[in-house]
Amino acid sequence: MGRLLLLPLALALLIFSQIALAGGNEDKVVVNSYVSIDVEGIITALRGNTESTRNALESTRDTLNSGIGGLSSAVLGAFSAYAQDAVRSFSHPLTGLTVFLISHNPDVGGMKASWSAVVSVISALYVLMFIVAGLLLLVNSASALERENAKGWAANAIAAIIAVNVSFALYSLLLEIFSAITAGIVAKAGTEIFDSALPGAQIGLLAAYALSLFVLAITLFARQLFLLAGAAILPLAIFLYFVPPLRGWGMMLFNLVGAALVMQLLDALMLSAAIPLALQAPAGLGAFIAPPLFITMALANCAITAFALFRAAFTSAIPQKAQVIISHALPAPPAPQTVNVPGIDSLNSQISSLIDALRPLRR
Repeated sequence: MGRLLLLPLALALLIFSQIALAGGNEDKVVVNSYVSIDVEGIITALRGNTESTRNALESTRDTLNSGIGGLSSAVLGAFSAYAQDAVRSFSHPLTGLTVFLISHNPDVGGMKASWSAVVSVISALYVLMFIVAGLLLLVNSASALERENAKGWAANAIAAIIAVNVSFALYSLLLEIFSAITAGIVAKAGTEIFDSALPGAQIGLLAAYALSLFVLAITLFARQLFLLAGAAILPLAIFLYFVPPLRGWGMMLFNLVGAALVMQLLDALMLSAAIPLALQAPAGLGAFIAPPLFITMALANCAITAFALFRAAFTSAIPQKAQVIISHALPAPPAPQTVNVPGIDSLNSQISSLIDALRPLRR
């Protein structure tokens, strides 16, 4: 019991003693803190987290940059691959068509009806040739020159009849002969220049190859169309050639048909000459020969056509100029001696008027 009383008493003395000491000293009470917190580990941890965060951000940035750059490269590569495949898909069948057009001529069997129609029209003109020959012989029989002229008209009419009727068979045979020659040349030379240009070529070379091949194919296709029409043109050319005043026009048509045939042979020879150069060229350079070759062949085809047209126009102009020059240079032939036959004067006057109307057709 006494211990219990001493404990509150001691506590009260302790409190009052502190109050008494505080009241006697007016200075402020300074309480020193002896608590020490070590934050170095926290700072180190924060620095480590910051560094790792920075590294993660830089890695993310590099990943995004490489991803964006890789995406553009992938898109460009996909587009380039698609363009190359498209050009190859376009060039491959065009290559086969070009080789076929060079080595083969068209089958003109389907033009037999057109040929028959032209021959039917021409057949009606044979009568005019014989009428002209007969009138020249009848009116100017006293002149040896006019008699020869009349005989020439008759001979030309007979030759035209024969040549026109066999023109279709001769034309078909001529096309087959040229097809056999050019097919043999192309088969012997091969088509390595076409095969070496497509695999592994870049888009620029493929585009140049396809464009030049397309231009060449256009000229070859135009040639095929003209050769088909040639089945109907040839009989007209033959008839015009055997009519002396119209011989220049016949020569023009002959020149065009001949140019179309020579064009095929020249293309085959150029192709056979270029293939050894492509095979002997260093690796990768043989493909560069194809586009210039195709452009050269197309230009050669156009040049042959232009030369044929120019030569035809020049040839058709020569006979008219020569006729004018000769008529002015040579003296007029003597008047033919006629024999007066009773009762035929009126007939001679009528025939003379008809001859005057047909005089432009004379040689």
